Amino acid sequence: MSGTSTTATTGLIIDTQRPYCYIQTGKNNFQQLHKKLAIYTKITSTVVERLISQYSLGLLYDMEPLAGGQANSSIKIKTETGDYILSICDEKSQNEIKLLTTLLDYLEGHDFPTTRVVKTDAGSSLIEYEEKPVYIKKFIEGNVFDHLDEGKVYQLGEKLAQLHEIPPHRELSDQHSYGIECFYEVFEAPFEGDFGLWLKEKTQYLNRTLMLDLPKGFIHGDLFYDNTLYQDETLVAILDFEEACHYYKIFDLGMCAIGTCVRDGFFSLELLKALIAGYETVRRLEQAEKEQLQVNAEYATIATAFWQFRQYHVRNPIKEKADAHLEMKLLADQVHEIPSDFFSKTVFNF
Repeated sequence: MSGTSTTATTGLIIDTQRPYCYIQTGKNNFQQLHKKLAIYTKITSTVVERLISQYSLGLLYDMEPLAGGQANSSIKIKTETGDYILSICDEKSQNEIKLLTTLLDYLEGHDFPTTRVVKTDAGSSLIEYEEKPVYIKKFIEGNVFDHLDEGKVYQLGEKLAQLHEIPPHRELSDQHSYGIECFYEVFEAPFEGDFGLWLKEKTQYLNRTLMLDLPKGFIHGDLFYDNTLYQDETLVAILDFEEACHYYKIFDLGMCAIGTCVRDGFFSLELLKALIAGYETVRRLEQAEKEQLQVNAEYATIATAFWQFRQYHVRNPIKEKADAHLEMKLLADQVHEIPSDFFSKTVFNF
């Protein structure tokens, strides 16, 4: 391919003769288990210059595509005034991104370490490109580690608890975007198969087992390792609040557990113990929450498997990704099979 190159780490195609790029969007996989899309948005440096002209960012010096982000095509841009991330939202509506930027402003007001949205000269948090919402964030220097050690998950537990102590914004949904309330979408699909039967059995189990009178709050909803940034050994930001909602805090902790405490396909109770230790320096778990942590970790894993199946079999069938849900399905079964007394003794010492 003359005049082009492909980055080894992301597979993004960059034209070296003309300053444009095809940006592959999608959430980085959780050790190849998590969600990933395959959407491409073409954008030129001329378009970027036109977009940033609505901001006081100065001249565009450089731009490069970034991997990651659920349903976003993202570019790192360097301008006279600094480094920024320009995100084109391929699957989110104007209203959804308006809510997201509102939430990010709200979190900034509570001094929570996350993305800072840049406003246009007219004071708007978002603009449009080809009828898609676009917004710009300040670039945060840091690294994503696909294996978090006990010290890193301890810090993450602290920050997650801090988030849970922030009063929920009034516009947050009271349902998780791929929680149990959505599982019917697979049941209503024109096929069922082994996964549909498995999901029905799991749904019945969750309906019998989940407690509904546990504390709710402002939750992230999708806190996998690739939504965290560290500078050296220090956590500096939690990213991607697209799935934030007013939902069960223990579900969020379960989602974070399966997103950060798995090694080589095995759920690590020692890492989970460190995550909980950090969390409880800020917010003490109620006894009922402790008793429900295991089933909520399983619930989060089931929900992620459901998301993958729905995405690649129902909403956007992709033959190459047809089995993407299977590893999360196996992980859910693995969490389920841990003896509850062993789980409690290892994580909570009771």
